[in-house]
Amino acid sequence: KIKTPSGQTGFIWGGLLSLWGAQQDGEVKFVAGVVQSDGAQPEQDGVPTLSVEVRAVRNGAVISKVSTKIQNQGTVRNRSIEFGARGLKGFRDLLCFDIGVDACGYPNDEWYILWDGIKLVPLPIITSIADGGVFYHSEDYLFPEGSPWDENGRSGHYGDPSLIFLSISHGETEELDENKGWNENSWVRVRPMVWDGKQFVKPKNMGEPKD
Repeated sequence: KIKTPSGQTGFIWGGLLSLWGAQQDGEVKFVAGVVQSDGAQPEQDGVPTLSVEVRAVRNGAVISKVSTKIQNQGTVRNRSIEFGARGLKGFRDLLCFDIGVDACGYPNDEWYILWDGIKLVPLPIITSIADGGVFYHSEDYLFPEGSPWDENGRSGHYGDPSLIFLSISHGETEELDENKGWNENSWVRVRPMVWDGKQFVKPKNMGEPKD
């Protein structure tokens, strides 16, 4: 809510107050807004629905925008813009949100957005969650090159510069009968993302391997 110098009151989209700060590529500025949804069923099991929108603005005009909704009760954090889009062919920049709680048992979401110089191209949200010694589920994107800013030290696949891979690692531990200890059921899937002409789509067969 804002109040103008003339005394008028009203509301302004939060992204114009710049959640992202001065994120910019040449004349294009990237601004982001995050609000709690007030639509139908805004919460699920007490977890709020966050509505996230990112806009590319040039000379005061919105030239591209993307939005998504995320079920998460954590903090929304943005990373620094990555010029070069980790070497992905056809794209200039990579933007990313982290949404989550720094504690075991809570999901952490990541929303990546690509910029090709004309439009914003969002990637599907990926989620990771773990509870020490019990289970873990980790989803990650592998770009042609690694990120110099990523504290997790993720590397690139250093292959075809037009490809992004989706990697899923999953593991569960279960206590065996008759005091025989613990058994871990773990698996890893890595598949290339599918470009449908407009956006990248998650590949099929990303569940537990059958063999």
